[in-house]
Amino acid sequence: MPQTTTQQMGEAHETYLAEITQGAKTKASGSQWTEQGDTRNHHDLAFALRMDGKSTRGKSISVTLDMIAKIREQAHGERPGLGLRWYGSDDLRVVLEDWVAVPGADFEEMLIAARQLKELEAAGVTLDRFLVLGDDLNRARESLAAAMKMIAGRSSEIDVLAARLQGGAAGTEPQRQVPGYIPALPWTVVILQHQVDRTVTSAVRFDDEGRQYPVEVWETRVERSFGSSNRPRIIVNQVVRDHCDVYLNGTLKNRAWSERPDMEIG
Repeated sequence: MPQTTTQQMGEAHETYLAEITQGAKTKASGSQWTEQGDTRNHHDLAFALRMDGKSTRGKSISVTLDMIAKIREQAHGERPGLGLRWYGSDDLRVVLEDWVAVPGADFEEMLIAARQLKELEAAGVTLDRFLVLGDDLNRARESLAAAMKMIAGRSSEIDVLAARLQGGAAGTEPQRQVPGYIPALPWTVVILQHQVDRTVTSAVRFDDEGRQYPVEVWETRVERSFGSSNRPRIIVNQVVRDHCDVYLNGTLKNRAWSERPDMEIG
């Protein structure tokens, strides 16, 4: 019987990890900068994971700090994880053990969410009820998107009124708060507006077809991308946004565009 190769063991393991995380295998086993790791989830998915798989026909798998540091860096804002598999036969049909290692804080958060779901189920809150609530939420989002579109069309009037309420001088032309240009789809726009005693943050996500969805923002930060020539790395709600603008008081301050580094700003 031909000897099973390390590549065959890895590919079978990656397929399994993609299935259990409801994700996808990365292109070329993570050799591309934007497709690092072995499997990944979409950023918007709850508990989005970026996994690296380690498999063997032997009795042990070494896990080192360097391995952990690597998958943390390559997670790009997703939750890092290590899949560990021990095969029991050369044809890979027998798997002795399948384990997944994640940071303790992430495991705690996942466990809390899972237990809360079980408590809801015990209280009689069924999946059908969740679906009904989801339909209501989608309708509310559509109504909100329509309202935002109407507000955007009258933004000048609203800005003038806001300037007057905040004591602005008569005749002062306020800065436009809603950008009139989106460079590509999908895209995310984060708007920071400094006021007297606080900073108001809002965001809008545009999908592949240009539909708009409001995004609740509790954290926004801009860092430098790993291994890059000082390229911006925009993180919103602890998720890296590869296609994103950040506006401050109506002025574009940062832009992250993974496919067009020449167009990035900040």
